[in-house]
Amino acid sequence: MNSCAVFNSNIEFLNKIYPDIALFAQMAGYEKKTEFLTAKTGNLTVKYDDILLHSLFDPKKEAERFVEGNNIREGDCVFLYGCGLGYHVGEIARRIGMYGRLVIIELNPDILKAALSVMDLQAVFQQCRASLVFAVSEYELNRKIQEEIPSYKTEIVKTVIHPTSFKCIPAGFKNLSLFLESKLTNTRTKEVFKKFYFENIRANIDVVLSSPGINLFRRKFLKKPLIMAGAGPSLDDNIRIIRKLQKNVFIAVVDTAYPIFIENGIKPDFAVTVDPQPKTMAHFRTEPEYGIPLIISPVSCSCAVKKHKGGFIVFLQKDHSATKQIEKFLSDKGFSYEGGSVSCIALDIMLQFGFDPIVFAGMDFAYPFMKAYSANSMEGNLISQNSGRFNNIDTLHRKRIFSEQTVLDISNSNEIKVVTSPNLMGYKKNIENLVEINRQKVTFYSFAEYGARIKGVKLISEYQAEKFFYSELDKKFSVPEIKADPDLRKNILTAINGLEN
Repeated sequence: MNSCAVFNSNIEFLNKIYPDIALFAQMAGYEKKTEFLTAKTGNLTVKYDDILLHSLFDPKKEAERFVEGNNIREGDCVFLYGCGLGYHVGEIARRIGMYGRLVIIELNPDILKAALSVMDLQAVFQQCRASLVFAVSEYELNRKIQEEIPSYKTEIVKTVIHPTSFKCIPAGFKNLSLFLESKLTNTRTKEVFKKFYFENIRANIDVVLSSPGINLFRRKFLKKPLIMAGAGPSLDDNIRIIRKLQKNVFIAVVDTAYPIFIENGIKPDFAVTVDPQPKTMAHFRTEPEYGIPLIISPVSCSCAVKKHKGGFIVFLQKDHSATKQIEKFLSDKGFSYEGGSVSCIALDIMLQFGFDPIVFAGMDFAYPFMKAYSANSMEGNLISQNSGRFNNIDTLHRKRIFSEQTVLDISNSNEIKVVTSPNLMGYKKNIENLVEINRQKVTFYSFAEYGARIKGVKLISEYQAEKFFYSELDKKFSVPEIKADPDLRKNILTAINGLEN
């Protein structure tokens, strides 16, 4: 069947279920940006605006590798961005079968038209429970996705992004682009970190098995106030008030903020680290004599774990690529369902602990006053050390900020424009999702007046905080040691060896 016949057949099928999409596909005129090519296998491939969407050698084999690389299995629920010419769409439909669900999102009308000239859309809909989403604005897109979500609310959704299709998103979908960029960054990060993951699991196994999990502390701190601290530039302004309040609130810090607190004589009640890279050890350059519980996952940097003098509390990231196969051995420890940044994971855990209210400090998700980091963080110290006659500190901060792939302007809490990046915007969105889910039972505040505005979070001044948190708390709690099970240790290491090979 030639491409014209395939297109007409697909349009006839779409007219029955999505007449609006059929109309847009027919109206699309390729805008002279679409060029069909023939791969060495004889299959069609396509360039859009000089971006090659599929392999010039074997698009079908490429699609199989893509689907396998995204760990798609029978019965999965998949939200797919980007249909290309449909090779991976058909492969996903075949893999997930009739017990699976597939939502195909394609926003580029020219690529959609090209796909409808090549793939058999009706066959896709016959292989699995499928739907197709096309929109001309983010408002319409959000509405259509919300219409899809209720039927998927009991299932774990896999977000899958076709990378070359992602590069062709129309300009009007800024928020979606930021979200997808964050997802792609996380995927690339997992690939880069794979070697560290397995090394750290082996090195951390004894600490993991002999330490309690976050489940032990679930709801143990109900209605206790907490300051949740990152290492954003605004932390420099907040350290003074946090020092004043340290006996009146609990304090949880991410690893990048940890040395700032220690060197300012402030003892956090919890520190959280998830980064598997050896450079993480630099955040623990100053170790106090008193023990501070360090919340870790099995893949956290083993050098930092080894150096830390306090006790440990363990969690697992649900469905993490390196620990998914050992979840059954460690499920009693407890899970975080968040990903992305350590601040998202830390907030999720603190919410499980029951803290309320929660005050954000140094969680800017932006670069206020064109500063990339808190001055006393590891990164801030490196900038200071490298400054000189021709590169002052301000210049080096700006160079770091503009090294991001994209720099964006958003509003801070005072409706003033502030610079941020796609990664930070993705982390902010994750925090906003957590806030939205928990805002009926937890009140959220922030000291970060000049950081990015976070939906559902109120600004609180130093004066208000002193008035609000005026009573000293009994902050004593213990982190017990657990007797490790040698058989469990053997089973985990066997599973890890199988995964790595």
